[in-house]
Amino acid sequence: MGIIMNKWHLAFYFCAMATLQMYVSASTCNVPSRFWCETEDIASACGVYEQCRNNEWTIQEDAEPVGFALYYESLCPFCKDFITGMLFPTYEKL
Repeated sequence: MGIIMNKWHLAFYFCAMATLQMYVSASTCNVPSRFWCETEDIASACGVYEQCRNNEWTIQEDAEPVGFALYYESLCPFCKDFITGMLFPTYEKL
């Protein structure tokens, strides 16, 4: 009688093959995805070399400095927390 494949059998087959392909490619890369673009070796092993080269490893020029003015109440505890807890640590990262 032979195998009759309707559209559901075909869809199941393609889903199974896609899942298998994702499993096989994921098993060759034992690095969490957030570290895939750290080095060229890791990117190659994880199959994302082109994406990293195009998006992560491009040279970006610095933008012009942005003017910033801060008005705050000197006795306000929330203003103090904002400056010491958020603004200054962010400034240090720049």
